[in-house]
Amino acid sequence: VTINGNRLSVDFAGSSKPVKDGINTPLPFTKASVYTALRSVMKSEIPNCRGFERAIVVAAPLGTAAIPCIPRPAARAELPATELSMRCSGHSRLRCPIASPPTGWADRASRPSVAGITASPYVFTETVMGTWGAGQSHDGQVGVPHMGATRRMCRSR
Repeated sequence: VTINGNRLSVDFAGSSKPVKDGINTPLPFTKASVYTALRSVMKSEIPNCRGFERAIVVAAPLGTAAIPCIPRPAARAELPATELSMRCSGHSRLRCPIASPPTGWADRASRPSVAGITASPYVFTETVMGTWGAGQSHDGQVGVPHMGATRRMCRSR
């Protein structure tokens, strides 16, 4: 991680070679992992949707686990992306220990809900990460949707 003026660069040079299994991380997931870890130590005043990532440069060599080439698969990219986010978060925790969320912050959150005309119960599952709770000095921060999560609605039985 390099900070130069108003730019922050994250370079994955030296990353491992891709593996034969479908757990390599394509570039969008690699970038999302970096953005998520950085967002977890940023203040709420910078909205997620206003392009905070424009000042962040993510570089990774082609043909590594961070940017695999054919024939290396990346079908199950949520697994390494979650791991990559945790590692990036661990790095930011070393740099900003007070501002960083605790280790293990990438847990799924399931909330039972009842909605619709029939009031049929369902469970909506979405992973939210990169947040801290409210405190005496600040409000709670909005969550960053987990780049590897799938939003699902399951009927409750």
